[in-house]
Amino acid sequence: MAEGILYQQRRRGKDGNVRLTSVIERRVPTQAELQSRYRYDPETGAFSYLVKCGKYNPGDDAGGKRAYDGYSLMRVFNTLFRAHRLAFLYMTGELPEKSVTIDHINGVRNDNRWCNLRVATMEQQSWNRAAGGNCKSGLIGAWPCKTTGRWQSIITIGGGKRLWLGRFDTAQDAHEAWIKKAIVIRGIEWVRQAVATASILAVFIAANSDPVRAHDWFVGKNDPVTGGSCCTTAANAKHGDCAMLNVEPGVLTGDELGYRLRLTPEQAGRINPNRKVGVDTIIPWARIQNSEDGNFYVCIPGTPISTMNADFYCFWAPPSS
Repeated sequence: MAEGILYQQRRRGKDGNVRLTSVIERRVPTQAELQSRYRYDPETGAFSYLVKCGKYNPGDDAGGKRAYDGYSLMRVFNTLFRAHRLAFLYMTGELPEKSVTIDHINGVRNDNRWCNLRVATMEQQSWNRAAGGNCKSGLIGAWPCKTTGRWQSIITIGGGKRLWLGRFDTAQDAHEAWIKKAIVIRGIEWVRQAVATASILAVFIAANSDPVRAHDWFVGKNDPVTGGSCCTTAANAKHGDCAMLNVEPGVLTGDELGYRLRLTPEQAGRINPNRKVGVDTIIPWARIQNSEDGNFYVCIPGTPISTMNADFYCFWAPPSS
């Protein structure tokens, strides 16, 4: 952590003479200091006081201030910090380098849930935006061609360079071409906020007519974020099993943070025979892996995991074609 900066604070009486002199320190707190004074709830993104601080009592909200740009603010060691940066410090013990930022995945600047925060470069931040106000189609990547009257699709590929993807009969076709190329260049986790999730599903949900993969195919594979095994052993109390996901109506829908997976007990039992209850969980974008054959696959535990974003082990979705 950077060394603190000391400020001499003087207070004058009504006669103009200095009556009180004190020294205050402004610096970035350590993780231990932050955790000893505040409680951060990863599920809600809220900070609260653990100890009495001035007029605030333990349990009071500590991050209620809002900056002009929509971010939540907290005052620690006489300095205002953006609350999402303190959340990152609280959970990891460090702040990102100056060259990177902390991105709100769903674009809501005061939504500081831990599952909604990720490290991003400034270029990646620019990817996580919706279509601009000057976009006539309202669909990102779809622009009218003045010479032909058709729709053209263009994507930025880094360094300010643009890649022309062609002309199309409809704005939707141009938009879908942009989605496919964006997933190839940027990864699906960086495309979610820029386009409607329904568009991604329309382009990439396959017919799911292939036979279910053999159990052994999933053994030895791991989740890209947690590092956990996709298919566990029977000795595990939460014995996991994997299979192809039949995308029936209502099973897989778009959520601001990823896919929303809902399975009835019968549907869950087809994937994992040990599962006796249904599944209702969020699949974060960062945990989605590319499938090899254009189908969806999921690994679920035999015993439910209570955390909303964790009632599955691994998930595969179709990559762009």
